[in-house]
Amino acid sequence: MSRIDGWRHRLSVLLRREEYHREQGEEIRFHLDLEEGQQRAQCGAGASDADVSAAARRRFGNVTYIEEEVRHMTGLTWIDALSRDLRLAARSLRRTPAFTLAVIVTLAIGIGANTAIFSFVRGVLLRPLPFRSDHELVKLWTDLPEFGKETASMPDYGDWKSQTSSFQSMGAYANTRFNLSMPNSEPERVAAAMADEDLFRTLGLAPAHGRAFTAGDMAFGSSHVAILSDALWRRYFNADQRVLNSTIYLNDQPYTVIGVAPAGAHALVPADLWVPLSFDPSRTFSRRGDFLHVIARLKPGMTTERAQRDASRLASALASEYPATNAGVGILVQPLRDVIIGDVRTPLITLAAAVGLLLLIGCANVANLMLARATARRREMAVRVALGAARGRLVRQLLTESVVLALVGGAVGMLVAVAGVRALKAAAPADMPRLDAVHVDLAVFAFAAVVAMLCGIAFGLMPALRATRGTLHVHLAHGSRGNASGGAERLRGGLVLAQTALALILAVGAGLLARSFQQLQQVNLGFDQRNVLTAQMLIPASRYATPEQQIAFFQQVRDRMRATPGVRDAALTTDLPMVPNYSYLAFDVRGRPAPAPGEKTPDAIVTVVDTSYFSTMRMALRSGRTFTGADRSGTLPTAVVSEQMARTYFGDASPLGERITFGDPTDTTATWYTIVGVVATTRLEGVGRDAYPQVFLPMQQSAQRSMFVVLRAERDAAALITPLRSAVKAIDPAQPIADVATMEERVAHSVAPARLNSMLIAVFSIIAVVLAGVGIYGVVSYTVAQRTREIGIRLALGANGSDVLRLITRCGMAPALAGVAVGLVAAVYLARLARGLLYGVTAWDPVSLAGAALLLAAIAAMACLVPGLRAARVQPVVALTEE
Repeated sequence: MSRIDGWRHRLSVLLRREEYHREQGEEIRFHLDLEEGQQRAQCGAGASDADVSAAARRRFGNVTYIEEEVRHMTGLTWIDALSRDLRLAARSLRRTPAFTLAVIVTLAIGIGANTAIFSFVRGVLLRPLPFRSDHELVKLWTDLPEFGKETASMPDYGDWKSQTSSFQSMGAYANTRFNLSMPNSEPERVAAAMADEDLFRTLGLAPAHGRAFTAGDMAFGSSHVAILSDALWRRYFNADQRVLNSTIYLNDQPYTVIGVAPAGAHALVPADLWVPLSFDPSRTFSRRGDFLHVIARLKPGMTTERAQRDASRLASALASEYPATNAGVGILVQPLRDVIIGDVRTPLITLAAAVGLLLLIGCANVANLMLARATARRREMAVRVALGAARGRLVRQLLTESVVLALVGGAVGMLVAVAGVRALKAAAPADMPRLDAVHVDLAVFAFAAVVAMLCGIAFGLMPALRATRGTLHVHLAHGSRGNASGGAERLRGGLVLAQTALALILAVGAGLLARSFQQLQQVNLGFDQRNVLTAQMLIPASRYATPEQQIAFFQQVRDRMRATPGVRDAALTTDLPMVPNYSYLAFDVRGRPAPAPGEKTPDAIVTVVDTSYFSTMRMALRSGRTFTGADRSGTLPTAVVSEQMARTYFGDASPLGERITFGDPTDTTATWYTIVGVVATTRLEGVGRDAYPQVFLPMQQSAQRSMFVVLRAERDAAALITPLRSAVKAIDPAQPIADVATMEERVAHSVAPARLNSMLIAVFSIIAVVLAGVGIYGVVSYTVAQRTREIGIRLALGANGSDVLRLITRCGMAPALAGVAVGLVAAVYLARLARGLLYGVTAWDPVSLAGAALLLAAIAAMACLVPGLRAARVQPVVALTEE
């Protein structure tokens, strides 16, 4: 019995034993195919496909009949067929562990990065807000001609609420802070919101426990009730429901707890508690005293655009009725989702695009690997076709292998995604909106699975089609080497071009963001941030009612800290750089006419400081003087201005001696401040934002109940936290301190989004460049392997090693350099779309573009050099006899 007849006998025996017929029968069948293929190779190159197939069938019998017999005997269903395909795929991939590992790692990185960023995009941008029918919610802003978007005043809010027809309901809140205390507990500074009775109803929120505010709670004098946030209730009261009707003390005043807000309430404002929006009815509010955040719910069927038109009509009516305050003032209607998301949409979309490019690079890399592997298996595929296997069946098998690789890569990628989400949440700025909504859940798993399936089909389909196409006898008569078609070469070259172009886009993006971050770090802040500790204190009016008492308390704290070892200097201020809670006040300059209606009114950030603030912060004095002990109550009111203030409103003239007022200039009781000094401009609102005009007033003339203490340390500023707490407690045991941080931490927080974006894009860019280099190396190495005989002939005919090296390098560098050119054009265009993320650099920054292009070209050259040198050392005799 011949060897092939022996295989047939073993196959028929195994098919009768059902416990083995599926897996082992297929294995025997595989060896049968290979044995028959070796015998068919003797048919010669001149025979047609039909002749070759007929000869094979005459010699070895009707293998299609055997296949049908196998199906009949085993009763294969589509599930059985799928199971068989999976087993064959696993067996095939186990034979090439290096290839399998390379594909899985590449896909795990691409899918994992995409899934991690998708978790952020879904949590921050796509998840519904924790409010009923959140698409109906909008926020109304005052649109000032000189400021742009601003909060609303009490009089304007009343008119908006009563004179618009686009909204079901409208509510408002204002931010504030309290000192929270209870018997037998340490006092704590908490963020709070004052809300009217319609806010929770407008949001569609019901308290998790207790009740919401009512109209009766808004009455002045009976408004000492509070609703706790879910976080404060759990942290301060251990989630005890008996907290209802208990008493807490806010700024030494008793408040009764009437409810606990649902956990989703913090999505609107991160308040620790809520109190009624209640004021003394005798108090008069200015129409430009803007401090209210107004939330409204659209009527059913109403759109934001129609509501905007309605609001604009009302703004025009108010401007006609109150020209002194409302001329040129508009009303802006903005979806609440856009307000809450803020400025993170563009960075997240940019990151999502970046990881999408990374996945495409990975898929191109894997497709090249699969294409090379499929080309090497064309002889095997030809044998199977000749033995009766349909082309669709072979394509399905190869696609199964691709999908298995993709799913395994996706599974490993999910582990990468989980670790990535944790790392990104830890690195993200603490004030990033909706960060708590970011997590890996079933939807994220489904996303990863879909991406993996699409990747498997995308990078597996073309190689599968190419592997099963072509002339059978050619693939059987020749080995796996030396028969790569021009179409396959062009496809591999196209994939290299795409990889290089996509990698260059990421490299340019990384370069632009790195240069932008470098520019941010070089910005002159106007002060020295090193070794400075800051902390805020709010003293209650019940214990510090008079300006003298307020000034005395803060001075005691400052003087105690000055005497503390390790403290070089101490100061006091109402505002700090990088802490955006500033007072923007309009002012008039004596002797200048008032601006016409609709013209920009001069305004500035007004900060109250003590006499040592400028020296403690090391702010340079440009002209005049700073405050002294003589600038006290009862003396000439004085002010110090920033260079930006002087340049904006006084031009080249010196502002020294000029007098300004923040009140009504026609009022005889208005306070006029004389400018006595000019100091360096400070970047108050953030490193990447333009400086705003600033006016400083002396604390002795403008006492405040809320101040920051600023301590400059000899060495470690953080070491002063405990002495500061002890000093404050020694003066007033019931007084907490809050918002404790070093100035270096505040500055770092200001640039944290830029740092995170730059870091992530840089990581993605490095991975992309490495993948592109590996892809180019793989293609060139495969080309060398395929053209070994050709190289041997060239060397035998007189070519030298340098000729071969140039040939191989040209084959790899041509598509890579074309990819660099395409990538440069695409990078400039895409960078222009994301220019909002850049600071101090343009989208066509030559350093970034040239650096990325040279980097990719160098990587491509190195990737071509190694296989090129190997080809140049080929021995002609070995190459000509190799098969």
